[in-house]
Amino acid sequence: MENEKDGELLSYSVTLNSQVVEESKELIKSTGGKLSPILNNLLKKWVEMNKVNSENKE
Repeated sequence: MENEKDGELLSYSVTLNSQVVEESKELIKSTGGKLSPILNNLLKKWVEMNKVNSENKE
């Protein structure tokens, strides 16, 4: 039963991360880099980090 719950949580986490990554990419595109440079760089790094994390979980 624990493994089933863990699997559901992992699946939910990967799905949620994917949604956040996509929304972050859209935010970066939609602002055309007009966010402050620091925030823009942080978002890009966060997207990259989550992409790697999502690939590792699959």
